[in-house]
Parts: sequence; structure tokens; C-alpha cells
Amino acid sequence: MPKKRPHAATEFHHAYLEAVRSQTGSAHLLARILNKKLLEQGIDSSKHFDAIKDAAEQLLAAPSGAESSSFDLVLDDEITAGRSVNIHLNSADVEQIAKELSSAIETAANDLFESLSASALQSVLKDSEVRLLHLTNERDAFIRRLELTWAEPLKLLEIQVALCQEIGEVRNDWLRRQRRKSKDIAVVDVVTRLQGRAVQVAGEVQALLRNGFADGAMSRWRTMHELMVTAMLIAKRGPAVAERYVAHVDADSIKAARQYTRFAATLQHRPISARDQKRQDALAADLERKYGKPFLNDYGWAADTLNNPNPSFASIEAAVDFSRLRPYFKLASNSVHAGAKGTFFRLGILGDQNCILVGASNVGLQEAGRLAALSLTQITMVLLLIHPNTDSIIWSRVLGELSLKVEQQFVKVQRRIERKERQLRKEKA
Repeated sequence: MPKKRPHAATEFHHAYLEAVRSQTGSAHLLARILNKKLLEQGIDSSKHFDAIKDAAEQLLAAPSGAESSSFDLVLDDEITAGRSVNIHLNSADVEQIAKELSSAIETAANDLFESLSASALQSVLKDSEVRLLHLTNERDAFIRRLELTWAEPLKLLEIQVALCQEIGEVRNDWLRRQRRKSKDIAVVDVVTRLQGRAVQVAGEVQALLRNGFADGAMSRWRTMHELMVTAMLIAKRGPAVAERYVAHVDADSIKAARQYTRFAATLQHRPISARDQKRQDALAADLERKYGKPFLNDYGWAADTLNNPNPSFASIEAAVDFSRLRPYFKLASNSVHAGAKGTFFRLGILGDQNCILVGASNVGLQEAGRLAALSLTQITMVLLLIHPNTDSIIWSRVLGELSLKVEQQFVKVQRRIERKERQLRKEKA
């Protein structure tokens, strides 16, 4: 293991404090004032600053009577040829020197930042292969332990993802051949795309789970849930809604273009050309004329079928009777956003441990695992039940049973981990 080094910020802090102390001590401050006063009398003592500082220290050490702003100063012959120099100080002198000091300290700080940043970067890059090899070995060992612990549910989830991918491919091909001239080909097109995307996101969930990132996996499940609910509504409401969903690609593009225009100058990007802007405005007017003004809103494709000018995802959930997963959706949202709940509550932390999770963990995988299995099953069943036949009904049942097994195994492993943790706490108590 590499030796622990002082943090770069700590090194800078000590160096900075030393620089500040050397520049702001009483003797240093008085020496700068004396040097300025001597220069006003035609005596350039800048090359003898240390001697001036010694004189300043003597003045500060000498007992003082009544306060006075004028005194005689005797310096080395090399500086003043042995003559006595009268120095008069006032508040303006002190204020001016303070301003100069502030500027000098700021310059010193910038120099320190540049020097120490370069040093820190060089230190980070030096022997990086050794450091990274150590981290890689630790991570590989952790993943092996995690796979041993969660082997059964992860294997079942992998089987289900592979099965849903195969079903999606076969069903997509069959439906497109059967419904090529049918009005509901738009439904087939949208639902197969949503199911395919859900399979891909399920693969991301698997990757995160296998590497111990339960909260990240949960946030990706949220996307699977959105895909599933959207597919359910489109399949339920038919071709008109599917067509609006496809057309909403343009509405999303218009919104993105308007945001780009708003921040292009700030980001130092080229603005949208007048020609392209004109096209965007014409497209927005055409969509509004065809589908109504609410169509340009988020989820505007569902505004008409839900009879809601400003629908939300929650209203789409309610329309397909799937609001029961809203608590889990909120839990997943905590991992996506920067709210307090997501900051202090992490799925990867077991029980009430008061710690900050900055890496992988082998606990908390059950929520994202079982929910991913459920959502993938649901969206694949939506696809299977578009013009159902014997095969689609059988495979829907198979997926339902497999999803239940995935859930049971994930919960079983989590409970086993929790029992071991309780036993360890008892032994330590």
C-alpha cells in the first residue's frame, strides 16, 4: 500500500500561514513604514531591509512612555552616513502600508497556489501505475466477494434480461410483419423502441449492481419505470397517442434549442443561425396548430388523452393505475437529485451507521435488483400483449414467475447480510 502523504491543501495551508506571518509581523510592518519614510528623505534603504527590520524590532522592544508619532532613528553608517533621521508617522502612512501588504499577500498567495498546484499534480502523476494497480486489486477483490454473496439473484436477473431481449427481438419482428399495413403500427414501433431501451438500461442496472453501486442502480431503475409506464399508456390509448409521442421529438428539440439560445453567449458558443431559428419558430407554430398549445409542454404528447393541459409523469402513472410504485420512484429520485434525503440516506449503508459512503458497497442491492426485474417484466408483457396469441400469453406467465424468483432471491440475500451484521454487533457489545 502506498504511504499516506500530507494532503496538498494542508501543505498549502502551512506554507501560506508562514508567508503571511513573515509579511504581517509588527516588525515587518514598521520596517516597511520606515523604509518608505527614509525614501522620502532621499535615503534608499531598500537593499538594507533586514537592517531596517532589526531597528524596527529594537524600537518595538524599547519601553514606551506617552504615545508619540515622531522620533529620531539612528541607523548604520552604510545607510545614512551616521546622521540622525527624524521620522514622523501618521495614520495615513499605516493605512497605505496596510493596502500594500494586502496586495503583496495576495500576490504571494497566487504564487503559492501555482507552485503547490504544480507540485501536487506532479506528485499525483508520479508512480500512478503503482497507485492504480493497488486500487484495481482492491476493487477486483471486492467484486469477487460481492459476486459470491449475491451470486444467485444476479444470475437470475441476468437470465431475465437475456430472455426479455430475445422476446423483444422476436416479438418486434412478428408484430411488424403482421401489422405492417395496420393503423396501430405506430403503437408497435413506439412500444418496441421503449422495450428495447428498457433492456439496455437493465444492462446498466446489472453493471452497477455487480460493482456495488446500489444507489446508482436505483436511479437507473427510475428510468426503466418511466419507460414502462409510458409504454403502458401508449399501448392502452392507441395509435393517436403513439403518433403524438413520436411527434413530440420535435417539441423536445424546440425546447432544447430555446435553452441553447438563452445560454449560448454565456457558454461562448455560436448562436443558432437566423435561418435555423426561423425554421424552429415555424415548426413550433405548426405543432401548436396541429396538436394545441399544451403539446409543447413536458409530457405534452399526453395532454389530449389525459384531458390535462400540463400533465406530469405522476398523472401518467395514475392513468395506467401504477401509482403504487411512487414511494420507490421517490426513493430513486433521492439518488438522482441533491436533496437532503439522498445525501444522508444511502442504500449502500447498512442500518443506522453514521458514515459517508464514497465508493462501492455490498449491501442494499435488493431494491434496484427486484424493481428492475419487475419493470422489465411489465414492459415486455406490454409488448407481448399487443395482439396476444398463445405464445405471448405463455411467455408473459414465464416472465412473471421469473421476476418473482428474482425478487425472492434478492430479498433473501439482503436479510442474510442483515442477520450477520446484527450478530457481529452482539459479539462486539
